[in-house]
Amino acid sequence: MEMRLGVNYWPARKGVEWWRRFDRNEVADDFTAIAEAGFQAVRLFLLWEDFQPERDRVDPAMVARLERVLDVAADTALRVVPSLFTGTVGSNVVFWPPVGPRRPRCARRPAPLRRPTPPTAVHSRHLA
Repeated sequence: MEMRLGVNYWPARKGVEWWRRFDRNEVADDFTAIAEAGFQAVRLFLLWEDFQPERDRVDPAMVARLERVLDVAADTALRVVPSLFTGTVGSNVVFWPPVGPRRPRCARRPAPLRRPTPPTAVHSRHLA
């Protein structure tokens, strides 16, 4: 079995806002640098509130952006591990999807999470 070495990926200029402020060229530049540094995989964090803005709706624009990222990864020979980012970031900070228009992005000791219906249209051939 081959072991792949990878990195967690957030664009340096956009951080967690990268799905909303998506820039394919920035991702391509970053993935090229990652591959040139000798890494074979990237783990992407799919923010729940971006990909499922309503309880019964997955945003097709975000899925299309994910597909573009997977294409860039294939072009740079990187494997992808997508991660639905809703769990703990530290010992007691948790991210969850918003319920109303003013709900904060993170807080301490939130109510239990409800699992979303995951997006189904992904290029599984690129997944690690």
